[in-house]
Amino acid sequence: MSLLASDTVLDTHALRLARQNWASNLAHLKRTQPDLAAILPQQLAADPDQIWLFGRDGALTTQDQPGRWWAGCSIPKLAAESLLKPLESGNLTSCYISPAYAGLLVTSLERMGRAAGLLAVVPDISTLKVILGSHDFGDEFEHGRLWFAAGEDWPHMLGKVLDRNPGLPIPSRFIRTKLTGDDVANPIISEAQRVFSQIISERAKQLDALRAADTAIDRGKILLIAPSQFRLWDFAPRALSLLSVPNHADDSDSVQRGQNGVISHFWRFDPDRPDQSSPLALAHAADGCGTVIAADVSRLDAQNLVSPKTAWITWITRPIIPPHSHACEHDRLILAEGSWKKIAKDLGWPEEKLSIACWPKWISQTAPVASPQLAIIADTMPIKVPNAIEDLSSHRVLWELIEDELKQNPFIMNLDCVAYLDSRAKQVGIDPAMIDRRKFIDLLLVPAYQQGLARTAIRTGLPIKLHGFGWTAIEEFTQHAAGPVTSFEQFKAILQQTTAILHAWPVREFHAISTVGKPVVIPSSIRPDNYVRQLSQAMHARIAPASQSDDVLPKVLDKLLTQRHGL
Repeated sequence: MSLLASDTVLDTHALRLARQNWASNLAHLKRTQPDLAAILPQQLAADPDQIWLFGRDGALTTQDQPGRWWAGCSIPKLAAESLLKPLESGNLTSCYISPAYAGLLVTSLERMGRAAGLLAVVPDISTLKVILGSHDFGDEFEHGRLWFAAGEDWPHMLGKVLDRNPGLPIPSRFIRTKLTGDDVANPIISEAQRVFSQIISERAKQLDALRAADTAIDRGKILLIAPSQFRLWDFAPRALSLLSVPNHADDSDSVQRGQNGVISHFWRFDPDRPDQSSPLALAHAADGCGTVIAADVSRLDAQNLVSPKTAWITWITRPIIPPHSHACEHDRLILAEGSWKKIAKDLGWPEEKLSIACWPKWISQTAPVASPQLAIIADTMPIKVPNAIEDLSSHRVLWELIEDELKQNPFIMNLDCVAYLDSRAKQVGIDPAMIDRRKFIDLLLVPAYQQGLARTAIRTGLPIKLHGFGWTAIEEFTQHAAGPVTSFEQFKAILQQTTAILHAWPVREFHAISTVGKPVVIPSSIRPDNYVRQLSQAMHARIAPASQSDDVLPKVLDKLLTQRHGL
């Protein structure tokens, strides 16, 4: 049935919202992709043959005069969530092949990491118009997360996007759903791969040219590698960022000093900006710098992108230390824990290239808690057999065996998940080398262990809160779930209200949880009753603040940078 009896177009709320979305998207495209904005209408015109309205799931979409839904879908948001359920998260720049409606892009961006970019190939301009009217992508455009290659000449536009934005990584995967048949998808993928190969070749030449140029080193110019996105329990980049005031506008050679005394002529490289995180972008940013500073990222991780004449200072906050054989003459390590010096020396680092700087004390909040409160501060997820394991009957048997065993007693892993996994694989006749260890550990062992800890604590009747993503999605934990932790300020507020924290990872290696100045409960045996006893004791425990200082790290950096600058 037609929505309208004539060519009249009603000024509905849906149409007004579509026009707002269009105006916002177009304004951003004029800055990020002016060539695309130039071929689009300046305003979303009312069309009696395409009526804007809300779908049955509340998402904005259209119908034509006969009453047919756009792309044959009346629930574009729910359909997208269902179609893209298998899409794995992660900071992988991706290329979406011919999305039919906005919900598919919205859901993809939600599932992808915040540091990942998405290039959408939309050969049909009329489809792009509906996409841009259906949702306001302003935030994604603003943060360099979304780009379009549209129209009949989309390959040219795709190449132009990557050519004009050398900081945008080449997509490492394609996204498509069953809505796009092979007859449509395969030619697009083939042509996109041709474009990507060409850009890869061009960027390789640019990297070679940078290396050959042998730019003069400015010892006072410092590049700080500091991701901007909050990551639970990864606070080292923030600690370094607070020591500097990035100054991109100042091209002078003068050395500025902040209030802590640290040389602060810093240029910040943010690998969490999808359009500024490619290897070529890092090479350009570091070109000519006297020093690169990073937390837990070494020259080895940069894959020969930075001149050997540039000093690389790494603040090591976990015991994963790069071998000295990959370092250059001026490289230095700052260790957050004195006992790691032996590890570094065993890996070839000489004494004079090692310094010690513990965590700044701002990470810790040791004020008295009004009432006793246990906490797990960790992201988790519902446990579900992945398709890749579901299809292998013997691996599915192993998965189900482990899931059931850990539900009964999570402590049986004894803080050695790799040894535990290998032993159970042998138990069911599987060669451990044939297991996808990463999937088993990340998707089964870790969440099963976390949930086992929570289950044990809840059964004791002791007050406990579960902070992090995933807990609210598991029915048995919803009553104790406090929601995700999305900022450092929120994290500090949680510490203020917490008496003791449960160590929620089945490993023995160092974890930043030991730096927050709160009692940490780590299972001392495989017996659940012993763990219950530990929880009760932790409720009344007193702990001396962790070894922390507000001035050690800046003083060490200041000393190293001053030496480098030749002052």
